[in-house]
Amino acid sequence: MRCQPSVSARRRGGTSFVAARAYLQLLAADNGLSFHRLLEQQALAEALQAPALARPLLTRVDLRVALASIALALLVSLWLPRRIGRPGAPRRAL
Repeated sequence: MRCQPSVSARRRGGTSFVAARAYLQLLAADNGLSFHRLLEQQALAEALQAPALARPLLTRVDLRVALASIALALLVSLWLPRRIGRPGAPRRAL
């Protein structure tokens, strides 16, 4: 059995929640956002995946790490066969 708040507590809490919700809606509108009241986990998942809420943004992507890794892999692939060689085959000078 759930405890129910008294009528006066509901009335006091209700008005502060309404005021807070109105403030959050105003704050969201000022910042170009939207306010969604999420009561359940499913509502959060739907809000995060809603196409209407998606905004495409151009971002810079740093490819230096990926390109350096590819260059290192290519260098190792050229150097390693010379060092290991085949058993019994004479080693080439570097």
